[in-house]
Amino acid sequence: PFRRRIDSARLECSPRPRLVFIMHKGGGGTEKHVRELAQLLESEYEVFLLRAYDATIAVLEWARRDEEFSAWFPLPHAYQDLLDFLRKLPVSRIHIHHILDLQQQLLRLPEDLGVPYDFTLHDYYPICPQYNLTWSDGRYCGEPDMTGCTLCLAERPAPWGLDILSWRTLFQRLLMGADRVI
Repeated sequence: PFRRRIDSARLECSPRPRLVFIMHKGGGGTEKHVRELAQLLESEYEVFLLRAYDATIAVLEWARRDEEFSAWFPLPHAYQDLLDFLRKLPVSRIHIHHILDLQQQLLRLPEDLGVPYDFTLHDYYPICPQYNLTWSDGRYCGEPDMTGCTLCLAERPAPWGLDILSWRTLFQRLLMGADRVI
């Protein structure tokens, strides 16, 4: 609690705008990209990473070098606490990098906070929950029609139980609402 209060006071004194980067928990190229971007921006912005820790916990981390601040939010119950925390910072922009394994309610953050957002496409996730466009045996799927996608999702369901049309509609809304798609 004492460390949290000190970090909060330091953040309140910082004149830098606050950015939140939403990303998956998996590491790899997306995390490398996000961390490099945070380092490039740290002289002008306070950057935070938001990701799922597991199916029910979201973690917000201060991405500044040599900082250890992180806040854990058990969802869905602590969603309002997360909103309150981000409003107190206050966040000026969100940048969505990847939503793999993310709790679905976190996709409402830009709207609930009333802040603009950007969306970076790192792979094929907006068109297919199998982000590498492969069948279960690892072969390229050939991007089949809706029937083929439905058969694939019967074997490997999409997050949140969405069918392929609902999946693509969700991403269409996210991409169309973004200030920038990168």
